[in-house]
Amino acid sequence: TLAQLGHLNQLTPPGVPAALASLVFVLRRWQRGESVAIGMWVLAGILIGQAALGWYGFAYALLAVSVVLVGWVSRRIRSLRWRRPMLSAALPLTAAVAGVWLLASPHLQTARQEQDFTRHQSEVRWYSADAQHLLNRGAYRNGPDDWTGHAPEAEIRHEGVARQALHPGWVAIALAIVGFISRKRLSADQREWGSLLMLAGLVGLVMAFGDSVGLPGTDRRVLLPLGWLQKIVEPARAYRAAWRFSFLFTLAIAWWGAAGWMRLTAISGAKGKLFSYGALLFLLLESMPAGVPVLALEDQSLSRPIPSRTEAVLTLPAPVDEYTEDHREARWLWRALATGRPVTGGVTGWVPPWSRDLRHRIEACERGQADTADLMADLIEVGVTRVEIFAEDDDSRLVFWRDYLSRISGPPLREDRVEVYPLSGAP
Repeated sequence: TLAQLGHLNQLTPPGVPAALASLVFVLRRWQRGESVAIGMWVLAGILIGQAALGWYGFAYALLAVSVVLVGWVSRRIRSLRWRRPMLSAALPLTAAVAGVWLLASPHLQTARQEQDFTRHQSEVRWYSADAQHLLNRGAYRNGPDDWTGHAPEAEIRHEGVARQALHPGWVAIALAIVGFISRKRLSADQREWGSLLMLAGLVGLVMAFGDSVGLPGTDRRVLLPLGWLQKIVEPARAYRAAWRFSFLFTLAIAWWGAAGWMRLTAISGAKGKLFSYGALLFLLLESMPAGVPVLALEDQSLSRPIPSRTEAVLTLPAPVDEYTEDHREARWLWRALATGRPVTGGVTGWVPPWSRDLRHRIEACERGQADTADLMADLIEVGVTRVEIFAEDDDSRLVFWRDYLSRISGPPLREDRVEVYPLSGAP
């Protein structure tokens, strides 16, 4: 959703509605006594594909499919035939589990090796939702100021706006209310699927509030479903931004909003056209992205010999922590992919302990609280052969580093808009 534009790796949940659609196909065939094998293979492929695209989207899809499946089966548990569907589903489900496990194995291995790989409880609570976020529409959704040309500049839209945006939009909510009020006009089949999707949306909304909620006036906290999952399922501890589970709530609003628009289109005459197309116009206006900052990065992929991957590079300036990372991290990652060299920049999101410690040592040198020569000696010992700085970068910290590096290695070499300082004593 637009609220997640700050985290592009979370903008890939197409598997969620696709998984739900394939599940509906499977359940309808199951009820008619037909083979569910094709639908189950499609569902398995979608889950594997979504896991490859993004783990948040996989969690949404798995949660939504589970809620809809349990809700649908619970109403027919005595009338369904189980043997043939279970046999047909066994192989696709096994393939899905195996595929997802292969994708997850590197992450699980890192989690076993690194104690800090899982998210801390404080992080989960920081990025969980609370009641006030139900009114937060996010920074990059169109509003009246955008329609009149008085919106703030793209670079400052997000300032003071919480990331936890749970509001799906006023027009969408209004249409969803119209759809729910007029639900008797829907078929029994439509009402059932809409109710199950609403249930999945409510479950997602509860998950969005994080691991626990505090009791007013006390120090006690009540454990919520996400907190329970994190206690018994290891991968659930990797989800920091709990508020993103509200994506399922947004899907439910979208479904009932479509039902509401269908109701408006059923009104005859000019009044019906005015209501229906007017609602559609305002929905599009409100849903359009606005003021999204776009930053062009220089091409770092110029052809050059790829050196040994054992040759590592110190890239400066280094952010103090993940919250002070900026566009330079993307540029260093691009350069690492282009050159084949490991770089100390380009780390975003979860920061491994060794990288975090290095950042702190670099900051200490800049403050005069650590010996820079000792740091360089340690880096040379582990294989760092050079220091790189983008030539056009202008940062107060770089004054210190340019002065120090020029003294120990001489004037910098130039390589593709990058200042290169060979480290004395490096192999």
